[in-house]
Amino acid sequence: MQRWSRYFQQVSVRLIEGALEKPGPAAAWMRLDVPMVQGEANTPLLQAVQAADFSSGVGQIVDMRQWTFVNPEISLYFFRAPEGEWILIRSRTRVGERGAGLTTATLSDRRGPFAEVMQAMMFEKRE
Repeated sequence: MQRWSRYFQQVSVRLIEGALEKPGPAAAWMRLDVPMVQGEANTPLLQAVQAADFSSGVGQIVDMRQWTFVNPEISLYFFRAPEGEWILIRSRTRVGERGAGLTTATLSDRRGPFAEVMQAMMFEKRE
């Protein structure tokens, strides 16, 4: 479990490419380990949406100890329904010299890809 982010205390991650603590493209299987709503099971769609929101964290391009970033907009494009509780995120981020960026990711399950993600990104140097 990654100790540098509280997010990982509720999520299982199996990194298969890249490194979460180093800038660059990466791929990881993810699963939310606790119910989003107490007493309700997490559906495959809910698992996919939570994974999509973390795309910029998987394929981040900056050192998160030196930079802060937010994704003010996220779009998901599903071409079939997801299956199962584990979601594979293949993600990469690009950023321009003025702090604007874009994260793109493919979401897959055991059957293969089922959605594409686009996140607008804004970066700012920490003080």
